[in-house]
Amino acid sequence: MISTTTTTTTPTTPATLKGLPLLLLLLLTATTLTTTDAQTVEELGLETFDGPGDENQLNLISSINVNEYSGFHDTFPGVFGLVRMGNMPELVADDSVQDVSGSGNGIDPNDTMGIAGESTTPFFGMSQTQEQDNITTAAVYTSIWTWGNWCNDSSSGEDGAVIDRIEMDIAAMGTFDGAADGFSVDVQFNRQSTLPVFEIVPHQDYNETTPFRYNANDAGVETELLFPLMVFNTNGVDGVLDKSVALTGNFQTYVSASFDWFTTPVYNVTIRVSVNNQFNV
Repeated sequence: MISTTTTTTTPTTPATLKGLPLLLLLLLTATTLTTTDAQTVEELGLETFDGPGDENQLNLISSINVNEYSGFHDTFPGVFGLVRMGNMPELVADDSVQDVSGSGNGIDPNDTMGIAGESTTPFFGMSQTQEQDNITTAAVYTSIWTWGNWCNDSSSGEDGAVIDRIEMDIAAMGTFDGAADGFSVDVQFNRQSTLPVFEIVPHQDYNETTPFRYNANDAGVETELLFPLMVFNTNGVDGVLDKSVALTGNFQTYVSASFDWFTTPVYNVTIRVSVNNQFNV
């Protein structure tokens, strides 16, 4: 049961915060590609990380560097890959009500960090990329997904699609005070030039004196931290990245600016997620 009592933890100084186990987390619980024309709007591509099947993976052709977390909780506290309930680093998990991480340390009512709660579904996550278990080369912090198959390629003479927008569910929690902290999301249509989708960088309005208050954890405790991350290049609504919502476990959905200006028929879409800087939070 989730407590209805809400308390707040407030940082004393930025120096104290730097000593905490902080978290950077990207998740793509739903990467949705939508096409539009004068008559219909239909979903073209989807990846929920819940496994195969059109309800979870629609028109996904391939993915590169999307490995599942191996569960080495003590040896490798970070991750760059797929995590799920009972198999994720403690830094990623909100263990305040349930042992979400599966680390073996059980429930911790004092756990105020971690964006994945007891109702959060599998996702692609990043935390402490300097100390994670499934990328052995420090320079490789990029993952790639490609969708297609909604029609044959251009040589067939069939019409491709006009991509209206790209949607992603994204969350993060931590103190991101480095100028290069954050990550970027890019897209290629028909394997042509790379276009920006989202740029995620530290939010300067929440600085050394003004913290951001995150959603309450599953136990009802709110946490305030300096320098959260902010999403740019959304569909008219930039936003501060937050942790999951207690009860539902959901993350905020962000919608890209429209790509309907790209009028060349699209036969495949490639999305790339890259860490801007090797981080240790």
